[in-house]
Amino acid sequence: MSVQPAKATYIFKVPVVGDGAVGKTSLIVRFTEGTFSETYKMTIGTSFAVKEIRFGSMAVKLQIWDLAGQPHFGGVRPLFYRGSTGIIYVFSVINRDSFTNITKWMEEVGKITGKLPGVLLGNKADLVDQRVVSVEEGQALADQLGIIYVETSAKEGQNVEDSFKLLSETIIRVRWPDWMPETPTPVPAVEEPSAPTTPTAGPTHAKPVGSTVGVTIEEEPTPPEEASPEPTQTSETPSTEPVMSPQSTGEVVLEFQGIDINSLSKEEFERRVLHTLQRLEITQNGVLGTYLRGLLEREEREVVLQTLRKIQNEHELDQF
Repeated sequence: MSVQPAKATYIFKVPVVGDGAVGKTSLIVRFTEGTFSETYKMTIGTSFAVKEIRFGSMAVKLQIWDLAGQPHFGGVRPLFYRGSTGIIYVFSVINRDSFTNITKWMEEVGKITGKLPGVLLGNKADLVDQRVVSVEEGQALADQLGIIYVETSAKEGQNVEDSFKLLSETIIRVRWPDWMPETPTPVPAVEEPSAPTTPTAGPTHAKPVGSTVGVTIEEEPTPPEEASPEPTQTSETPSTEPVMSPQSTGEVVLEFQGIDINSLSKEEFERRVLHTLQRLEITQNGVLGTYLRGLLEREEREVVLQTLRKIQNEHELDQF
């Protein structure tokens, strides 16, 4: 008989994957922050947030990784699959290609992690008049893949929190088969909608934390383990986040001002980019540094510049 989980806090690493613009970031923000923005903002590389869920005396801290779905980020994503505990796959019910590509996402993840507990989300379920993927198709794909299917709406908060709870419970039961929650989260019924659903208020008590900047990528997968209480950071506690001064911000612009980047050799362009990272105190082995180095290897200079231009101040840097 397996041992029941101890009364402790466990850390589960959960990447959220799927095509670009299916609503991955909106789902994470809705879950962790309880808000929704109508404005689409493409994820550059990756970002993460943390939220704790309690199951009786046991706490699970979800470390949720928001991975960019566009093809040109394909060389970076596998770095963040290592050490994952479960996966959330997302497609948009108004975009058939994003639905068809789910099997490709599972293959990409599986090459690094092997078979993991997962949940398939059919997002944007509130857009009833625009949907092109039926409930039956979504459920059939989930059954084929051996994972749970849930239809969600990040805009309305529909089934968002339950989706993350269901994944957490699935992970726990895989690790401790005898465990049963006091009140299991029911799998939301999925029925073909005939009219738009009524907006549902999302959670408002949680606040996302974390930044991708300066995060070290582990070389080997590590299983979740008991987490000791995190110290509360005060104004007197030194921050591990990189500090960017107004002067260095200006230097980022000057580094490439008036220069035709295509006229630079690969070595010179790389030297200027790495010099910029050094000025901003951004480690080359962190998430942002790793992402930029991947772009440099593929000679995607315009994307590199777009990323550097995005870093305009400390606030935007922290939101990466």
